[in-house]
Amino acid sequence: MSYQLSVISYQLSVISYQLSGDGFYLFFLNPTPHTLHPTPHTPHPTPHTLHPTFPPTNDSHNHET
Repeated sequence: MSYQLSVISYQLSVISYQLSGDGFYLFFLNPTPHTLHPTPHTPHPTPHTLHPTFPPTNDSHNHET
């Protein structure tokens, strides 16, 4: 949720920049940091995917209990 909120505020800053005049140039540069932000967010689910791959049934039971 906090990640989505930061994306929303980021998009709002992009809009403000576009409204200022230099926005056309900044709009080109802005997507670059915006793309790098989700990059560390992607490795996070990766170990989470390996966790259920090992013992899917046992793991689900332990979490439910």
